[in-house]
Amino acid sequence: MLHEASRITIPFKGNRKWGYPARSLHWQGDELIDWVGGQVRYFLDKTILPPQINYAYSFDAALVSSSAEYVVLYQRLGTKGLLLKQGNILREINRSFYHANAYEYPIAFVELPTGHTGLVHCPDEYCRLEIEDVETGHRLTTRDTTPADFFHSRFSVSPNGRYLLSAGWLWHPLDYIQLFDIEQALVTPTVLDRGGVWPARPGVSIPSAIATDDGCVFVTADDDYEENELDEDELPLAPPGKIVHYLFPENKTASCADLQAPAGIIQPFTAGHVISFYQHPAIINIASGQVIARWEDIRTGGQKSSIVTQRDLLVPIAVDPVRMRFAVASEDEITVIQMDA
Repeated sequence: MLHEASRITIPFKGNRKWGYPARSLHWQGDELIDWVGGQVRYFLDKTILPPQINYAYSFDAALVSSSAEYVVLYQRLGTKGLLLKQGNILREINRSFYHANAYEYPIAFVELPTGHTGLVHCPDEYCRLEIEDVETGHRLTTRDTTPADFFHSRFSVSPNGRYLLSAGWLWHPLDYIQLFDIEQALVTPTVLDRGGVWPARPGVSIPSAIATDDGCVFVTADDDYEENELDEDELPLAPPGKIVHYLFPENKTASCADLQAPAGIIQPFTAGHVISFYQHPAIINIASGQVIARWEDIRTGGQKSSIVTQRDLLVPIAVDPVRMRFAVASEDEITVIQMDA
C-alpha cells in the first residue's frame, strides 16, 4: 500500500533571492524548474536560484521533451507558444483562435523513428493534427484530406512512445478522447483525420485520460443520462463515474471500476495507480477505483474538463512517477510529497 513518506515545503516569501510564486513546475533530477518564470530553480533544501531570463509574454505553462533538450512555453487558453532548445529561443508557434480561450492548448513532444524529436500540435485548425520536426518545423504528416470535427486538447504520449492520446471535446459539448498509433500516422498521415480509436461512444463524458503502453486509462464523468434516450449504437461502453483501462490493440476493456470521487485531471503515477488533481491531489487504484491517499490541505484547482475557465485551471504541478513523488505550488510555497510502498 502506498503511503506518504515525507513532505517538504519550499516557501517563496522571505527567501533572500526570490519571493514570487512559481508559474510552472518540472522535475529535473532532484530540482524543480519554473521554465515560464525564467528558469527559476527550486532545491529540496529550500534554496532558490533566481530567474535567468524574462519572457516578455503571459505564458502560463511549459512542456519539456524526454531528452530535456527542448521546452515549449505556451498559454493554456491562448494561441501563442515559444520553442526553446537548451534554454535558447528556437522558434514561435501558434494555434487557431477558434474557441482557444475555452480549452487547453494541444501540444506534445514525441520521439521519432529517426531518433529526432517531433512536435505534435494543431498549427492551422483546431481539428487538424500535425507532426513535425521540432528543429525545422518540417511537417511529417502533410496531406490534403479533411479531418474529423474534434477539438484536440491535453495530449498524452505513452511511455513507450507508441500512442498519442487527445483528451479534447466535440460539439454538444462533450468531453471525449481520441487515440492514435504514432508510427502508423507517420506512415499514413490520413489516419489522423479519421477520428482515431474511441474507447467509448457518445452519451457519456470523458473528462480526462492518459496514454499507456498498451492503450489508455480514462475516467468518465458522473453525469446523469438515460439509456432509453439514446440510439442503440450510441450507448456508452463505459457508464458514468468509472475509471477504465482500455487496451488499444485488443480493442477491449482490461478493467472498469467505480470511482469513489470525481477524478478531474489524471496523470500517471505508479504501476496500477494514477494521481488526480480535482480540488486536491488524490492517488487512485486503477483496477478498483479506490482512493489510496488524498491531501485535503493542498489545493490544486477545480478543473475537471477539457473546457475550462482561467479560474479553474490547475495550479503548477510536477509529477515524478519514477521516484513516486509530486510537487504542487501555491501562492506561498511549493509542497513536495514523497510516497513510499
